[in-house]
Amino acid sequence: MIDVYVEAGSRRCLAMAYDWPGWGRQAKTPEEAVARLDDYRARYRRIAERAGVELGEESLDSVEVIEGNATTDFGAPGTVHPRDHRAPITVTHHLALWRAGWESFDECAERAPEALAKGPRGGGRSRSAIVDHVFETERAYAPKIGVRPGTLNSLELRDALVSRAEELILSPAEVKWPLAFLIRRSAWHAVDHLWEIEDRSR
Repeated sequence: MIDVYVEAGSRRCLAMAYDWPGWGRQAKTPEEAVARLDDYRARYRRIAERAGVELGEESLDSVEVIEGNATTDFGAPGTVHPRDHRAPITVTHHLALWRAGWESFDECAERAPEALAKGPRGGGRSRSAIVDHVFETERAYAPKIGVRPGTLNSLELRDALVSRAEELILSPAEVKWPLAFLIRRSAWHAVDHLWEIEDRSR
């Protein structure tokens, strides 16, 4: 089974595949969120294949519901899972999936039109605005595990994040965010916007 947990906020629930960074979906109830997560399996499988990781058809096992917060209600992962305080020593494929999500986002953005279709409420950023937003968010995440973004460009920053993650896997140290949470949230953010660009390019 695939290990899934649900962050339950007051207005939204977010289902996350714990060992599959980037694979997360939201809905109004835990059951709906898990079902929506499963609906995106085929789309996420392309990212897994890029990372050289096989994603099968195992059932999604929602082992627990944890309390969300205002960030969850905003639609993003906001709760550190209790397991996140243990470095993902045995699941280093997290790093490959993290990179694959970034690379998939970059390729999608390169071939997408600048002007994207409007969102369901008639709004939505342009392609370049989304790209800038994803990069600036990565810059904001970086200090959470001790990386100073400085003047690094997007690719340099990602290399620095992965290098720091490798250091923390081998020699855990005190950081603002547990490494597993940082990876899962960062990967989710890039993949969420990847799917947004794909959907709004049609």
